[in-house]
Amino acid sequence: MRNYFSCNIKGGKLFMPFIVFWLLLAGLILANSIWFASTSEMMPTVFNWEYIGNCAFNILALLLALSAMSLWLYHCTRETIGSTALEGDSFDPSYDSREYTMMCLKNILLSTVTLGIYTPWFIKKLTAYFAENTAYNTNFFEFHGKGSTIFTYMVLFVAVPAFLYTSFISPIAAMSANFVMDQTGFTIILASILLTLLTCFYEALYIRWYINMTYGRKRIMTYIHCGKAGWFIFGQVLLSGITLCLYLPMATIRIWRYYATRTVIGEDNIEKILGFSMTPKRDYFFILGQMLLTAITLGIYFPWGYARTMSRLIRQTYVETLETTSSEPMPATYN
Repeated sequence: MRNYFSCNIKGGKLFMPFIVFWLLLAGLILANSIWFASTSEMMPTVFNWEYIGNCAFNILALLLALSAMSLWLYHCTRETIGSTALEGDSFDPSYDSREYTMMCLKNILLSTVTLGIYTPWFIKKLTAYFAENTAYNTNFFEFHGKGSTIFTYMVLFVAVPAFLYTSFISPIAAMSANFVMDQTGFTIILASILLTLLTCFYEALYIRWYINMTYGRKRIMTYIHCGKAGWFIFGQVLLSGITLCLYLPMATIRIWRYYATRTVIGEDNIEKILGFSMTPKRDYFFILGQMLLTAITLGIYFPWGYARTMSRLIRQTYVETLETTSSEPMPATYN
């Protein structure tokens, strides 16, 4: 038996939080451009006050960026979950704004002081907060992922490759006047593709780490193989790049379906599975329209684009209860 989710997110309720986020982000980008244009000649030494000011500016930028993201995430998550229901019962996000603010301030300061190293644990606490304060049929969810796990993924698949790229590849590109046409250009392009591939593998691992919760005595997990999932996401990203983002709506749909159809619910054995009813052409043009409106309005339309896209994807997702008890065990616990 299939039970579809219902969802009707209101973009208007997300407008003001998004505008605050949008203005802060635009301000940071503008300030960053002005700052680096005025300090391009400075020497990178701790005795140079401009260098010290640059470090202070980067720390302040990280602090403001994390604050803006936390504000947007709170309102976005609350509106999304509060607008979703299954079998006539709504999900109830009982988030306390003061408690959330204090938690974010503490973890943002820790992330800033550690120059971003603490960020994975901040992500874990945010995820746990939203899960553990969301109720469905009087039961609350519980998240089991660990910050140390996502930290390892970030270091291996994002931080180290990005450091190597910016330290060795980018300087080569800067010194080559016509790097696209020679061997140096080929190396840079290949390194960029490899960096994208590693980022896609990180995304696959992150989503598996994220789908790791319990609801009462039931576990909610995914049985994806991260190697296959990483290559799948990379293929979707590659097609989106080749088509100048025209394929991006279809990539969004296919990635959503990929994970939805591999998410299972059960105690010891699989009892329920998630699925997704896809209508390719209509879904593609609907999401493409939302993306174009967002681009044309320089991002101002994003709250409505997000609300309509997410509502459509969630409404086409269903939970199917298996008619007979499955003998297939739930995936092994990972965190």
